[in-house]
Amino acid sequence: MGSRSGVSRRTVLGGPVAGAAVGTGVADTAAAAAPPVSGSPATPEAARYKVASAARRDAPVMATTGPWLEPTPWPASWWNLNVQLEYWLIHGSNHLELDGLTRSLSEFRENVRTQTAPAYRSDSLVIARSNDTTLSHGADAGPDGTGGGIPGQDAPTPEVGNLTWALHNVWLSYRHTMDESILRDVVFPLLRQSINYYLHFLEPGSDGRLHLPTTFSPEYGVNTPDTNYDLALIRWGCTTLLESARILGVDDPLAPRWRDVLLRLVAPPTDTNGFMLYSEAGAPCVVRTDLAGPLEVRDGAGRALPYTDLGGGTLRVELDRGQEAWLYPRGSRPSTGLAPVAANAPAHAGACPPPDREFRPGPWPGRPARRRPATLAPIPIPTPGGR
Repeated sequence: MGSRSGVSRRTVLGGPVAGAAVGTGVADTAAAAAPPVSGSPATPEAARYKVASAARRDAPVMATTGPWLEPTPWPASWWNLNVQLEYWLIHGSNHLELDGLTRSLSEFRENVRTQTAPAYRSDSLVIARSNDTTLSHGADAGPDGTGGGIPGQDAPTPEVGNLTWALHNVWLSYRHTMDESILRDVVFPLLRQSINYYLHFLEPGSDGRLHLPTTFSPEYGVNTPDTNYDLALIRWGCTTLLESARILGVDDPLAPRWRDVLLRLVAPPTDTNGFMLYSEAGAPCVVRTDLAGPLEVRDGAGRALPYTDLGGGTLRVELDRGQEAWLYPRGSRPSTGLAPVAANAPAHAGACPPPDREFRPGPWPGRPARRRPATLAPIPIPTPGGR
């Protein structure tokens, strides 16, 4: 099992991608929109059928496993990737009648505000990792950010960008309907506050660029500064706010700040493979594994690497920039050291003899010895002019 910073990938499910400014052109009921299921459960038709069975414009945001009666360990809406991916296919498949996300964020925005730490609540919004059907987290956020994460702190629910990412879904709903009320009443006011939350924490570094303190990329188990997840959302958010203000004819006093952020925000961390999760500079590598028993942790050359067992199958490995770590159960691979290897079967008759015997070339078993080819006369090389 190898571990290194990798390229982030996204897959969008659904039908052909519809262009912006298309109308829904469908019936009001999701049941009528659901096509018959054919083929394997992984077909686009099956995916659309599941979403049409689980979503309505006037229904709560889909729980991670849908509104089914079977009890699950995740009886909530989860905003650290799940909600966003669940609603992607309604746009490309042109089924905006299933968009309960836009309505819920608009209707329950004040419940989201309770998940923002009091110090930032007056002008900012951040959503917790999980919520109920009214986007309530179950408890108000304390000064430690019990609801939404606070950059620079290791809060219990540390993601900061989940609301901004969800608003990208709402922006897609605007673009696929060109319904300006979505832009005016939902996207612009909520995105303004979610980006404002980031503005409280951006600080200039010695390089003159704006940097973000430690935040959390969903499902990656480690807090790091300048996380690509948040940098990408800040860049998209500021760009979209400027474009939205232009469309709506709003002269927003924060517009100069958004432009400054776009000019000075640190570039996303990359390597030869593309975008990385976060900057490697001084950052530890934290790996979660289900390998049982004692482990070997080695670099690409087979040398042992120092690591700390954090419990629960999580290891912190000390890596320099560009290093790789390889994890495997102890004793499952041969030693990488130089040493004689004991034979496990008799040598083939044509194999090399032991070192204490002189090697003399001979015929392979069952094949005659190769004869020296006859001497060939040199082939004359033509000169210019054919002479």
